Amino acid sequence: KLSHPMTSLRVSTEGGYSKESGWKSHYDDLLGSLPPEIRSWFQEQMQLSYLARDPDYYAFDAALVITAQTLAWLDDVSAPIPLESDAYARAEDNLMLPYIALLSYVSQGSSILNSGQLLLLDLGPNDPLFDTLFRYHAESLTLMEELKEIVKDMGKDPPPPGTSQRLEALLQSSQKQQNEYFRTDKGNDLLILGTTLNSLVMTAQSLSLGFGPASLLWMSALALMGGYTDKSEAGIIGPHMQTMVESLSEGVMGLIAAANSSNKEILNFSLYATLITTTAIALGIEEYGIGTLPPTHPHDQETARTTTLELVFHMLLSSDIIGRHYSEIAALNGADEQSKKIIGDSLSLGTLVIVMLALSGRENISIDFFDSFNEEMIPLLDTVIGAIDNSKDERATDLSPYLHQAKIALDSNDHHGFLDACESCLHSLKIDPALLNGELANFHHFGNLVTQAFSLRHEDQAHLTAVQSA
Repeated sequence: KLSHPMTSLRVSTEGGYSKESGWKSHYDDLLGSLPPEIRSWFQEQMQLSYLARDPDYYAFDAALVITAQTLAWLDDVSAPIPLESDAYARAEDNLMLPYIALLSYVSQGSSILNSGQLLLLDLGPNDPLFDTLFRYHAESLTLMEELKEIVKDMGKDPPPPGTSQRLEALLQSSQKQQNEYFRTDKGNDLLILGTTLNSLVMTAQSLSLGFGPASLLWMSALALMGGYTDKSEAGIIGPHMQTMVESLSEGVMGLIAAANSSNKEILNFSLYATLITTTAIALGIEEYGIGTLPPTHPHDQETARTTTLELVFHMLLSSDIIGRHYSEIAALNGADEQSKKIIGDSLSLGTLVIVMLALSGRENISIDFFDSFNEEMIPLLDTVIGAIDNSKDERATDLSPYLHQAKIALDSNDHHGFLDACESCLHSLKIDPALLNGELANFHHFGNLVTQAFSLRHEDQAHLTAVQSA
């Protein structure tokens, strides 16, 4: 049974994260990686009193702290869980939760649809939407019966030949019906059909994955529930963002010749989460910075905020935080080292380009802001171009001219040309960069909340300075 029933549904690690010594070592490593003159200036500033320090010092310090804490967190969550520990028991329980829900859904799905049949009879054939609802109900019932048979066969040892192919066919059919259903005028009757189709697709996807990826799929789907503007008035993920994420994940799956469409869904969810968080934090830092700055001239504070943002970008790239995140997701899906590298670098590049597009229209960000990122971005672009040149996937190879154009621009330190190439690539995917930027602006409020959550109060700053000086 679950060790702590309420909390164990959400977490598998020990509660609370306060490993200061862990992030302090990363902080020292990051500080040591700075150019000698900047490191000396930083250490000199550290010896001064609070009001005597340059605002840029606090920008440097805040960027170092948040990057060090992120690296320490990644180390913590990717470390193996000790056997025989409570955390290990909770992790195993969590891995089983999707399948408990799955089996419950399979056992109840037919009953739900049979109840829907009674509602259809109440509507009667004279209702203008009766034929539409009747068709979707009948098709859903057929898919449900096929799912029940597949679940039975998968429980056999070994499963009958062709079971995995039947599952993939079921997944494609249910996704097609799901898409058609939500594009069709169906009134306000029998809305349970939409929920049933969503659950049917999620169940088929989970069956096609292993224990770890299935849990990640369910967790991600729950986290983004209500996040899409076409399904919720409170959503922040617009249609252009959805098209872009679909194109990115499909392109990456084509590069590594991956066939399982459920793996693409996990990449989609991971991209949404990372793009929202990274873009929101970038927009929030650009406007508010991180931490508390001393009372100085507004221009000095504005410069310090831009410095913070530039440093955070540098550290994201040099420490490969984003790439590590995507590689961990890929590893869960059984990707080999080469595929992990392609996935990590491709999606890191895509994420950073979207953040650059979001920042390029901001008042305080000039095109020169991006000059110093060439050294870190060129290797990412080289990985993607190399993978495309060796790929036979048409979706990926169609993008090759734009990526080569972007590479030429970066080599020439032409960031206007680089962004132009990125925008041309978006146009080729039928994505309007201006409308996409409008959707990215929805992340601004979210970014404010995130950066305020990470901000340090005056008393926190004084404590942190004492820790750093010790």
